[in-house]
Amino acid sequence: MMLADKYHDPNTFEREVRLSWTKAQVEMTHLNIDAEEAHLFQRLASRIVYSDPSLRPRPHVLALNTWRNRACGPTASVATCRFW
Repeated sequence: MMLADKYHDPNTFEREVRLSWTKAQVEMTHLNIDAEEAHLFQRLASRIVYSDPSLRPRPHVLALNTWRNRACGPTASVATCRFW
């Protein structure tokens, strides 16, 4: 509700939009990238940060992975072998 009160004035909203655009321009200039490169970085980072399920192998491929089982042993928990 506080945000609604804060941004109920259209002038406040427009000011915030301009400030965020300016900040983005300054950051891109500092990083020496253009808008297209920034968009590409955002797309790549979102696949890493949000763990895109389309990048995971299919279940039958995961079933073929026996290395983890041999390396961890039959009594190891998933937590102890997760990063192997």
